[in-house]
Amino acid sequence: MAEAWTTDGADAQAVAAVGCITRRDFRLIHRLFAQIQRVMLINDLTVITNDVIEPHAVPLVIGDT
Repeated sequence: MAEAWTTDGADAQAVAAVGCITRRDFRLIHRLFAQIQRVMLINDLTVITNDVIEPHAVPLVIGDT
């Protein structure tokens, strides 16, 4: 399996994006990662980046923003 960690700060940005999008709600995190996994599988990706996370932010918004 390919190494999923990068050295360009993409990991920290992706983690911050997940926290911000889901407001650290475990149910939303689970839903988000299910979508991310699907996109990564379809596109044969090995690293989670903002480009993979951001398109799924809008469907997960719940409540007041």
